[in-house]
Amino acid sequence: MGRHFGNLARVRHVISYSLSPFEQRAFPNVFSQGLPNVWRRFSSQVFKVVPR
Repeated sequence: MGRHFGNLARVRHVISYSLSPFEQRAFPNVFSQGLPNVWRRFSSQVFKVVPR
Protein backbone atom coordinates (compact mmCIF):
# COMPACT_ATOMS: atom_id res chain seq x y z
CA MET A 1 0.00 0.00 0.00
CA GLY A 2 2.86 2.39 -0.51
CA ARG A 3 6.12 3.09 1.16
CA HIS A 4 6.62 3.87 4.79
CA PHE A 5 7.83 7.29 5.87
CA GLY A 6 11.49 6.30 6.23
CA ASN A 7 11.61 4.65 2.80
CA LEU A 8 10.08 7.33 0.58
CA ALA A 9 13.00 7.75 -1.82
CA ARG A 10 16.54 6.57 -2.33
CA VAL A 11 19.05 9.37 -2.51
CA ARG A 12 22.53 8.47 -3.69
CA HIS A 13 25.75 10.47 -3.79
CA VAL A 14 24.50 13.22 -1.50
CA ILE A 15 26.99 14.28 1.15
CA SER A 16 26.10 16.71 3.90
CA TYR A 17 28.50 18.28 6.35
CA SER A 18 27.71 19.88 9.66
CA LEU A 19 29.70 21.47 12.43
CA SER A 20 29.13 20.58 16.03
CA PRO A 21 27.80 23.43 18.20
CA PHE A 22 30.69 22.79 20.56
CA GLU A 23 33.20 23.54 17.79
CA GLN A 24 31.63 26.81 16.64
CA ARG A 25 32.86 30.12 17.96
CA ALA A 26 30.05 32.62 18.49
CA PHE A 27 32.21 35.77 18.43
CA PRO A 28 35.57 34.74 16.98
CA ASN A 29 37.15 38.15 16.23
CA VAL A 30 35.18 40.65 18.30
CA PHE A 31 38.12 42.21 20.12
CA SER A 32 40.76 41.98 17.40
CA GLN A 33 38.69 43.10 14.39
CA GLY A 34 35.20 44.05 15.55
CA LEU A 35 35.88 46.89 17.97
CA PRO A 36 38.44 48.71 15.79
CA ASN A 37 36.01 48.45 12.88
CA VAL A 38 33.18 49.91 14.99
CA TRP A 39 35.42 52.81 16.04
CA ARG A 40 36.48 53.46 12.44
CA ARG A 41 32.87 53.53 11.24
CA PHE A 42 31.74 55.72 14.13
CA SER A 43 34.54 58.26 13.73
CA SER A 44 33.97 58.52 9.98
CA GLN A 45 30.24 59.21 10.41
CA VAL A 46 30.08 61.27 13.60
CA PHE A 47 30.82 64.63 11.94
CA LYS A 48 28.15 64.02 9.32
CA VAL A 49 25.54 63.77 12.09
CA VAL A 50 26.97 66.12 14.75
CA PRO A 51 28.41 69.40 13.44
CA ARG A 52 31.73 70.61 14.83
